[in-house]
Amino acid sequence: QGDWSSDVCSSDLQRGAHLVFMDESGFLLAPTVCRTFSPRGQPPVIKISDPHGRISVIGAISISLRRKHLNFFHQLLRDNANFRADSVVQFVSAVSRRLSGPITFVCDACPIHCTKSMRAFLDQHKSVEIEEFPPYAPELNPVDKAWGYLKHGRLANYAPTTLTELRNSLNSEFCALKRSQNVIAWCVRKAGLGSALE
Repeated sequence: QGDWSSDVCSSDLQRGAHLVFMDESGFLLAPTVCRTFSPRGQPPVIKISDPHGRISVIGAISISLRRKHLNFFHQLLRDNANFRADSVVQFVSAVSRRLSGPITFVCDACPIHCTKSMRAFLDQHKSVEIEEFPPYAPELNPVDKAWGYLKHGRLANYAPTTLTELRNSLNSEFCALKRSQNVIAWCVRKAGLGSALE
């Protein structure tokens, strides 16, 4: 896995490419329950308005290997919707427009990342490439660390009453994450990709 990350960084540095890590996740009205400081034997009661209410999100961390600059991109779907091939292609297209020059997207081997519509997009945009993580290695994706930072840190035990409230909170948290180079860099280093920042 170490050789894989070194090879990817070396190849994209030669291309002068942005390295963009991508992943999908979901945030629920049901909270991510974590340890609290409540007295022993008196666990806090968290009321849930709808245990199945969900907002799906796709996120990406981009690294400019030459400038060592980091960025975070995200997109939220409508309430209780799932990502499909067309919505992933739309996100890849939107990120590609924001970044100049060659781009390599790195993602897992989920079928929605390897569809006819994605191949058609890549055929039309020769400067954009997609690279897959090694099998069974989700720990290499810094976006997965960003999900953990939000779910188990910033939004731990958070139980919004409506999806609108959850959506507003998510947009606020993602905007704050986008402004924090230190947190994004922490996600990259936690994924064992610190060499990309050196």
